[in-house]
Parts: sequence; C-alpha cells; structure tokens
Amino acid sequence: MLFHIKAFKLRLSQEQLQQLAEVVERRVSAFDATDETFCSLNGIIEAAEQLPLPLSPTCVEALHDHAIRTPRDLAQGTLRTRVMSGTLFSLQRLGHVCTSHDASVWCDLLLGTWRAAPVALDAFAFMLTTLVELVGDTPPEELREEVVEVAAWRSGWSPTAARRVLTAARRWRVELPERDVRRLEGIAAAVQREGRTGAGKQAGARGR
Repeated sequence: MLFHIKAFKLRLSQEQLQQLAEVVERRVSAFDATDETFCSLNGIIEAAEQLPLPLSPTCVEALHDHAIRTPRDLAQGTLRTRVMSGTLFSLQRLGHVCTSHDASVWCDLLLGTWRAAPVALDAFAFMLTTLVELVGDTPPEELREEVVEVAAWRSGWSPTAARRVLTAARRWRVELPERDVRRLEGIAAAVQREGRTGAGKQAGARGR
C-alpha cells in the first residue's frame, strides 16, 4: 500500500499520514529475517521516509534493528547492495543515528554484499554516498582499499557514479592513481555537459 501511495504521488493529509504511521508501528513487531519480509521492510522504510510518515523514534529504531540483523546470505545477490544502501539512507533521513558499533556492522554488511555480487557501479557509488554520511572521515581500511580497486574499473561508469566515488575518495583521503582520477573526472564532467545540452534543447522546444 505504501509503495502505491509513493509511486502514484498521492497527496495525503496529516491525519492520513498519522494513521499510516500507526499502522506501520503496529506491524513492525511482525517482521522476521526472511527474503520476502526483508523486501517488505525495505519498501516500508523507503516509503516512510519519502512520504514522509511521522514515525516515533522507537519505531525507527526497531526498523533499523530488523534491517541490520539481515542474515548475510539474504544480503547477497544482484541489487542487494543498492537495496540495502537505500534502506540505510532512508533510516538516516528518518532520524536514526547509528552507534559506532552499528556503523561498523553496516560497513561490513554492505561491503560483504557488494563483494558477493560486484555488478553495478551505480550501486557501489550509492553505497559510498550512504557510508560517507555514516562513518564520517574514518572508514575501515578494507573499504578504502575497495574504493581504489573499483576506481580502476575501465567500463560501466555513469557520470553520477564517477562523481560519487571521487567525492568519497577525497573525503576519506584515499590516494587514487592519477590516471584513474583523470578518467573519473572526465566522466563526471559529462553531467555538466549534459545539463547544458538538455537546457538548450528545452529552450528550443519552448521557442517552437
């Protein structure tokens, strides 16, 4: 239900949002760590953040605890890195503040998820964006090493992914080979070029 409300951009009153929040709070205790319920949990968390629902801090903490206890075998596979990073991102937006222990667990979980299925660079880059906010300036060394390794990939980059990886590398003071920095900066610069081209096309369309 929350997914459809979000997808169709339905306008809800504050009273309706409060009623939905109460439904979510009653349902939280029913979740367990199965593949199906993890997907449902992810959908609820992201929809709650985007609507947004006025969830209590206790409910947000419970949602976080369910998400972080995801068994590692469920956290592996295509799209898992993006899905789980999105879950953490939304929890942060809902106001959850991880302890240093939780931050360490999330780093291990997400990095393990990525290494189990290193498919989409956009998923890796989004994971970095989420973890930058979580761990600040002190990421684990294995995460720094993964940034160096992935930055050397020669294909599969989007401008957004290149920009996010460069941002994380600079924030964490990761020394990338100069050739990789130049290549990623060139890819990231395509965002600005595309923006100018798109603006020109829109202006032309209005002129016609």
